[in-house]
This record gives sequence, C-alpha cells and structure tokens, in this order.
Amino acid sequence: MRNIVLLFIILSFIACKKESFIDNFNNIEHYRLVNESLELSDKKLDKDVILQDFPNKINDSVFFNYINSSNWIKNTIGNEQIEKFKNIFNGTDLKTKYETACIPIYRDIYILKQNSKVTGIFKVCYGCQMYYFIGQSKDNKKVVKIGSFNPTIIQNILEAK
Repeated sequence: MRNIVLLFIILSFIACKKESFIDNFNNIEHYRLVNESLELSDKKLDKDVILQDFPNKINDSVFFNYINSSNWIKNTIGNEQIEKFKNIFNGTDLKTKYETACIPIYRDIYILKQNSKVTGIFKVCYGCQMYYFIGQSKDNKKVVKIGSFNPTIIQNILEAK
C-alpha cells in the first residue's frame, strides 16, 4: 500500500510539471509595424493582421507577403535572447485569460523558425498586454493560444545584449 501511495505522489509531481507548449525554434524574426495609419484602415487584410487572431495557419503566404512589406521593419533576435525567449512559453508567463479592457492592436509579430521552417507566429500588443499564438509543436500538433502576458518580460529579453 505504501508503494502505491508513493507511486501516486511521484506521478502527481510529473503531471504537474509545466511543459513548454513550443520550444522547437532556433531563429526569431521580429516584425514591428511602422505605418500606424494601417490601424485605421478599412481593408480586410489590414484589419485581419493588426486587429484579429490571424493567420489561422503558420504557412499562410498572404500573411507573410503582407508583413514583408515596407509597412513593417524586420529584425532578427540574437541567439542568447532566443534561449531566454523560449522560457516565455513554459506556461507561467503567458496567461490564457483576458485581463484587459482594450482591443489588441498587434504592432509586434515574432516569427519562430526551426532551420528556416516556420514553427510559430507570436503576435503581441504591448499596450493592452494581449497575445495571439499559433504554431506547431515538436510532435506536429497545431497549437493555438490567446491571452494576456507581462510585457516587461519580453522587453527585458530584447533589451539584454
């Protein structure tokens, strides 16, 4: 009986361990909106990318053509920052609750890649602290998360050199 109780306790600890919902990336491209007039646009694609939980798949060519325009600035995140960035996805920094009173305006988009293949799209609104994530886990399962986050966590990672 004692062995069964001990086994139950061990299994409980294993089950409670927070796993990253995605960590299969070794490259991050950061896209920052520079043409803020698009926030007021009536065009469907502008609204989808900036205001909606879009794209619905990680290989959406329309989405990538859109953010690879002159309306966005692209930067690559350094290797040291990538390892710290992976910790964001451990289940404690990103909340799946909406703790905001505003509508998110996604001016920052992080494209996560593993050897040039897109594995995730992480859109954030630093103003209202909301995020939208769509990606593919190591075992090829689609992952979609929406919620709130603490923006200083990402800002501290990006500012560290």
